[in-house]
Amino acid sequence: RRLIERAGLSTDENYAREITLMDEAVRAEIYGGVLRDDYPQRDLGAFLRGHLEGREIPSPWNRLSYLELKTTMVDDFLNYVDRMGMAHSMELRVPFLDHQLVEFACTIPFKYKVQGDSTKHVLKKVAETVLPPRIVHRKKQPFFMPLSDWIRKDLRDYVRRTLSRERLEDQGYFNYAGVEP
Repeated sequence: RRLIERAGLSTDENYAREITLMDEAVRAEIYGGVLRDDYPQRDLGAFLRGHLEGREIPSPWNRLSYLELKTTMVDDFLNYVDRMGMAHSMELRVPFLDHQLVEFACTIPFKYKVQGDSTKHVLKKVAETVLPPRIVHRKKQPFFMPLSDWIRKDLRDYVRRTLSRERLEDQGYFNYAGVEP
């Protein structure tokens, strides 16, 4: 269904929809007056177009990479890494984000970065010169926090208090009927 709905959209519009946590229907259901009244002033498409303004990036893939670098990388991934490091009293580094390396990587044509279903192709070719193939070509191992388990078990009482009808109605951010546990 989503594929059909998005078929007529531009790459940039599809990207905006992809990084949006919830669609209009969900927002209408859960947002209370405070958020609902403020929401029309927030236009993700305009925000993304602002990053592209004055830049000639004809390739859709390079445009998406640029937007990822300017938005998701900074606002989500690096923020997460920074907070996790601070939470554990660790000084973390992200060596592949050295500004000179990033600037160089942005000059590499996209066709060399992705080949078939192999991503990070150039990086893997370089890594093959110093690392064993079992390391270079192993499957990605994402880290997921067990949020649903925490919400159902350890944080259950806290979530129920936080999402109680009285509290939600008092704050005005969310509709109780939309977020009722």
